[in-house]
Amino acid sequence: MRIFLVEDEVLVLRTLKQKILSLDASYEIIGTATNGLEAYGRILESKPDVVLSDIRMPDMDGITLLEKLQSAGFRAITVLVSGYADFSFAQSAIRLGVQDYLLKPVELESLQACLAKCAAALRQSGQAQPTGLPAGPADFELPAPGCQPPYGLVYLIFSNALSSADYIFHPDFPYFPAAELQPLFQRAFPQVSRQACLDGIFSNEKAVVLGQYTGNEDHLRAVVESLLPQLAAAYHAPVTAYCTVSDRDDLARALRSCRKIAARGIMLGKTGVCRNERPRPGFPLSEHATLLTSLVRQGDAALLRASCRKLARAWEEHQRPLYLIQQDLLFLLSSIRQELQTTTQIAENELIVENLLCFSSTYEALASGFSVLLLELFGPKDASLGADGKEQLVASIEQYFQKHLSENITLQDLSEQFNFSKVYLCRVFKQAKNMTLMDYFTRMKISRAQAMLQESPDATVHQVAEALGFRDVYYFTKVFRRITGVSPSQMQTSEEKRVP
Repeated sequence: MRIFLVEDEVLVLRTLKQKILSLDASYEIIGTATNGLEAYGRILESKPDVVLSDIRMPDMDGITLLEKLQSAGFRAITVLVSGYADFSFAQSAIRLGVQDYLLKPVELESLQACLAKCAAALRQSGQAQPTGLPAGPADFELPAPGCQPPYGLVYLIFSNALSSADYIFHPDFPYFPAAELQPLFQRAFPQVSRQACLDGIFSNEKAVVLGQYTGNEDHLRAVVESLLPQLAAAYHAPVTAYCTVSDRDDLARALRSCRKIAARGIMLGKTGVCRNERPRPGFPLSEHATLLTSLVRQGDAALLRASCRKLARAWEEHQRPLYLIQQDLLFLLSSIRQELQTTTQIAENELIVENLLCFSSTYEALASGFSVLLLELFGPKDASLGADGKEQLVASIEQYFQKHLSENITLQDLSEQFNFSKVYLCRVFKQAKNMTLMDYFTRMKISRAQAMLQESPDATVHQVAEALGFRDVYYFTKVFRRITGVSPSQMQTSEEKRVP
């Protein structure tokens, strides 16, 4: 169920969003606004299933917003939120067909009951969107619930799975349009009359929905298994998939479940279809932590690397999934930090480890990267740049970005350009800018796109996207909206209105 929130109090807005997302995996917040005027255009564009709005807001109140939406022919389930003093609006709310009325502070139980009521009304009307998870083509619509379910669902993760919401793009896997997968799946499933290839949660993930799928899960899994080597070769990265068959009512929940299982089934450098997660035996780490701490103290790079290789071989022999290796690495960093009494923070460690895994396609690469990382974090002070050197490095990277806005720079390019490891570059830049390297570069591109749209009103969105190295206009629009809050076309329209 796709929900749009309108609330002028930022803290209340954030709390509402967190509560809604905690209630049900099928609930998605597709947009927010802090007043009715701002919300009006965004709601018409995003077409949510449910609009949950405060009443008393600056510029345009909630009642006026709903009246304008109805006048524009837009129909959605609506819920009003406000304080006790706003019961005078109840009559207007009834006239506008408001589904429910919530009082501040909104209790979790009341919110849960309200949204369950909205979901039931949506199912009854048959107007629910196919899923709130992927951001696929706007013109794709799945059949109504009664039209020949079930559906075959395939969730694909290229390279490793990300977990940090800070990422716009995967640090080491370039985005490609999901539509590129369409011909391959059409050939593989010729009997499926309707299908869609959609962007997943992160830029390196795709979801495939096969409508009117008549096969069983074993058949679906076997066909996808045969396709994965082609995908791995075409995109130069290992691919992990999870497949299932689901009725339409469970589609959004099933896709999120697919993603969770796929993410937990990733094996370093391996391509394949994973099954439901099996219980994993414990893995002894205390001895490794003690040995690594001792070698870091000694500053012996050769022995440290050999020890990390031994640890990596043990992971490989135990067929340890990547998400558990990630937990092991965090445990080791935490143990070494405590033993050495350093100030490196765990929150930073999580991003460091995630970056390390992004750049490690083999166990050898992981061992090498981890040994270098340990010396950079805990080794002698001269093992890495000082404060002035780091500041100069960040400034040089910014200048490099500015000169290459029209290109698709990779972290490998930066590593070769500045002669530092990718993990080190990411860590230094994150400390300085509180943002990942590639996301910072993306925001620079979008900032330039805004200037281009303002300076050249005749330029098309496609031309602007192409000039800045975006391969897909749809994804450019999606990223532009995420960063600026409006679409490129909306920005062009607002600029045209300002011209006398």
